Amino acid sequence: MRKDVTDCPLVSAEDRGVNTKEWLLVDGQEALFKETQIKENGESTYADYGEVIVTDICDLLGVPCAKTELAVKDGKNGCISYSFCKPGEELIDIGTVIQNVRIKFSSKNMIDNESKDAYCVEMILEGLESIATSKKELAELRKALFISVVTDSLIDHYDRNPSNLAVLSSILGIALSPKYDNGTSLSISVPQEV
Repeated sequence: MRKDVTDCPLVSAEDRGVNTKEWLLVDGQEALFKETQIKENGESTYADYGEVIVTDICDLLGVPCAKTELAVKDGKNGCISYSFCKPGEELIDIGTVIQNVRIKFSSKNMIDNESKDAYCVEMILEGLESIATSKKELAELRKALFISVVTDSLIDHYDRNPSNLAVLSSILGIALSPKYDNGTSLSISVPQEV
């Protein structure tokens, strides 16, 4: 059953990505409502189901992941993804982290416009090395990234772009964020041209 979030107060709009999204206050918690995209032929992409199923899989595997639920708002299907940021934490997307060492990196085009290198795990590691505050923290970041990459392989996630991989920064240090934006998993939301 879908949670009806039509009457939940609006916190703010979210302009990243291509889907219609907005932050709402749902049962006292901030949650991002993501309307499910509709294909050109009028069919649903079912990305909302992908999000929720991946949350369940990650829970079973012990992999940190945003909590999600199927939702409906103003008669439109989608899902809500609850905020995992704690007070004092800042979410910094990997594109921004990479730009610490590759100033001409474009998150949108996923390329370093200076070297012409394409977005890859090596770039992510370079970025993580630039922000880690200790060798121990870097080792934890590398381990978390490895787990994330392996998990994405298991769930067949094909869109882990620089905007949907991030770190959490706080006075306690830097850590890889829980997985989020998992709708393009499990071959549920495969583009039409594939």
